[in-house]
Amino acid sequence: MKLIFAIAAAALATCTNAQILAAGVYNLYNTATNTNLDSCFCSTANGTVPLTATTGNGSNYQKWIVDILPGGLFSLKNYARNAYAVAPGTPVIGTTVVTDPTAGAFGWQIIRNGNANEFSFAVPNQNLYLNLAAPNNQGDAVKLANITSSSTFWTFTQI
Repeated sequence: MKLIFAIAAAALATCTNAQILAAGVYNLYNTATNTNLDSCFCSTANGTVPLTATTGNGSNYQKWIVDILPGGLFSLKNYARNAYAVAPGTPVIGTTVVTDPTAGAFGWQIIRNGNANEFSFAVPNQNLYLNLAAPNNQGDAVKLANITSSSTFWTFTQI
């Protein structure tokens, strides 16, 4: 009986999230800075690929494949790199892209903001949001923030 309720709950969560955002390929646009989420060309010492934000559109590095995961979370996979946007264990590092989805938590909770077209990406159960910030010494321009603001608001344009 517990299994039936668990399956029903998972199906309901997936259905609800599918209504929030359908799986597909998107450009992710930051409303505060007029830039798109991009998997930049630089890499860090540990081999991960930092996320950055760039103007313009049409680049395969700015295309993200959004999938709905079991339990209702979403994954972001970069179209050009075949790599996932991952929220690491510490917000100090910022967000990175990895090709091995088991290397970290790559399931994001997507929260609709007041505007029907704006969303925030949250790290489940951590009160951390994908945030556009000034670059640090690792080249990351996208960080995790513990507050929601316009720099954590993203809009989706399906490609």
